[in-house]
Amino acid sequence: QYKYYACSRRARQGETACKGQAIRMEKLDALVLDAIERRVLEPEHLQQLLADFLDHSDASNEKRRQDLTLLRAEKTNTEGAINRLYELIEQGLASPADKSFAERMTRQRQRLEVLTADIVMLERQLAREQRRITPQTIEDFGELLKTQLRSGDPALRQSYVRLLVDEVNVSDSQVRIRGSKKALEHAVLGAANG
Repeated sequence: QYKYYACSRRARQGETACKGQAIRMEKLDALVLDAIERRVLEPEHLQQLLADFLDHSDASNEKRRQDLTLLRAEKTNTEGAINRLYELIEQGLASPADKSFAERMTRQRQRLEVLTADIVMLERQLAREQRRITPQTIEDFGELLKTQLRSGDPALRQSYVRLLVDEVNVSDSQVRIRGSKKALEHAVLGAANG
């Protein structure tokens, strides 16, 4: 006794709804697993598939670091401006009751609050990026998934395949497998943070 995959549209709407063929489950599973291993999970292929994501992460991190340096310098300048305003009061050259003085102090304090919030946000983003996808993460993920796809519980194996594969189309001459690069990125990142 064999189990077969068949087009669900064809099963619901009849033979004219789909040109897809029924194929033995065991045969199609083997074809899909082989294709995933060869075309997705090999370290070189996986690195290539996620190259844009890795480059984007590196570029984003560098921009954040530069922005953080500038914000910290601006915060230091703003703190200096506030201290100078206080020195004017201490020296008797300005009065806190003076409307112009009060406006300048308010502006500087507001600026300091905004800069402090921006710095905290960038620091958090950079801390999160410590756990981002790296070439080693990708290689480890590929090896782990290969092992899971070839051993263990069939239901778990099917879950891993569904994670990477959106659609499998079978015609007379070929099997076409389609998946999402975004899903792959999320899966790798999940493995890195898990």
